[in-house]
Amino acid sequence: MGSEKMKIERKQVVIDAANIIRDDRGCIIRDEEGKRLSQIRPERLISVINHVEERGGKPIALLREGTYYSGKKRSKSEDLRFGDWGLIENAIEEEKVLVVSDDDDLFCILYSIQSQALLISRDKFRDHQKSNPEVDWEYIKKAKISDYNFINGEFVSPTLHNRLSKAATKVKDDKKPEGKSKLQDESKSKGSRVSNHIQKKTSKGKPKTTTPTKEEIDKMLLLDELYASIYSLTSDDSQANLSSVTEVLAREFLGKEGPCSFWKSGWPKDLKNFISSITGENLKVTTWVKNNLPTGFEVTEKGVIIKFE
Repeated sequence: MGSEKMKIERKQVVIDAANIIRDDRGCIIRDEEGKRLSQIRPERLISVINHVEERGGKPIALLREGTYYSGKKRSKSEDLRFGDWGLIENAIEEEKVLVVSDDDDLFCILYSIQSQALLISRDKFRDHQKSNPEVDWEYIKKAKISDYNFINGEFVSPTLHNRLSKAATKVKDDKKPEGKSKLQDESKSKGSRVSNHIQKKTSKGKPKTTTPTKEEIDKMLLLDELYASIYSLTSDDSQANLSSVTEVLAREFLGKEGPCSFWKSGWPKDLKNFISSITGENLKVTTWVKNNLPTGFEVTEKGVIIKFE
């Protein structure tokens, strides 16, 4: 009688989906020459989403468009490197996964700020910090959770466990939370300004409402595989030779198999022609790779790709 209804406030958790899907720790697959091969693991993203929900959080996974089409392309593949893509399609229908443009890192960052959410990602975002100083990086530093792993296929993160436990606070149904702090207001204001900038940058001033053309999808697939190969090859010691990246691309797009020393001569030219047919750029493959490195990487004069630490 007179008791007030109470409810549990669910903490928003933003998930860097591509980061999780491409995470092969604990299930590494290598080629005949011992080089690490990229993978697509939808079950890992579902494990994270379920983990967050079971602990009272509200997950939203933001998936870069290129990775979405890469996974969709391989949805019927029997290759052991690719999992059940239907899991992702189901999660999209349930609105637990949202496909965004290839500026997915910035969307994760900005939405985390605007919704005062936690952010699950292993990315360091150093290049983004340089190019977007107006973003509230202090908030991201506190909100980002990177101490996670997969044990027997299950997502585990001590920090996330503690943060969600503390966030499970009760609030009155008929009373909104009291005024937001100045820090929250400033964070959301900064996030909104950059969000508008990114939207214009990625959509050329117009909201993207149509399905990408085949040519656009081909470009996204090409870049996504480039990024995946670089992330994978540098996972062991934070560096990889440019030649190793071109070999991975040849395996993926030219169907090359076995040790590259056995490949028929002329394959570099075939790969160059393949990339040129998609991009319209008549460049050496190594030059194209250098021009399209993902954020956080650079190439030395000796042709070694280095990952920033």
